[in-house]
Amino acid sequence: MFLRCPLAQLVCVLAPRSEWRVLCGEAAANFNKMGTNRLLATVLLFTCVAIEISADSYVSEPSLGVSFEFKLHVDAGKEECFYQNVEPGASVYVAYQVLRGGDGQAGFAVRHPNGNHVLPYQWRPSAEYEEAASTTGGFYELCIDNSMSHFAAKLVSLYFNSFKRDKWESYVQELEALGSQ
Repeated sequence: MFLRCPLAQLVCVLAPRSEWRVLCGEAAANFNKMGTNRLLATVLLFTCVAIEISADSYVSEPSLGVSFEFKLHVDAGKEECFYQNVEPGASVYVAYQVLRGGDGQAGFAVRHPNGNHVLPYQWRPSAEYEEAASTTGGFYELCIDNSMSHFAAKLVSLYFNSFKRDKWESYVQELEALGSQ
């Protein structure tokens, strides 16, 4: 998802910092070098977002994909499941790692939208699953299981990434064309 900000004439993109120079131009790439102006830049960014979202004619752009990483605490004897929608034809990459707690292992499983476990439960310190192109869209189920541990909670890192390569490549070409004008 990207938002266009009429005030700054920038395309604000939710992407890793390493890709800012390619996606958003030199101004966004220099965001880390701003020092004391960082607060001002953050306020302007949120102002742009607020202006764009509150506009009556707002139309959602087609999704380029989704990427998130977070750490979660899974209590002893518990299981935590998360669901993420994936478009048909999009790539899927999921990884988890036990960061701390107990024996350093937890169960992890990925269930395809058709109901099949594409990564069956495995009690390990880390695991990953990758699918080049999802045959059917829908909600993937990501479960972290700590039910084998009766006393120790776990701190687990979970990473999920999905995008449609053709949409992403056309988006980058569009940005490059805008930059050359």
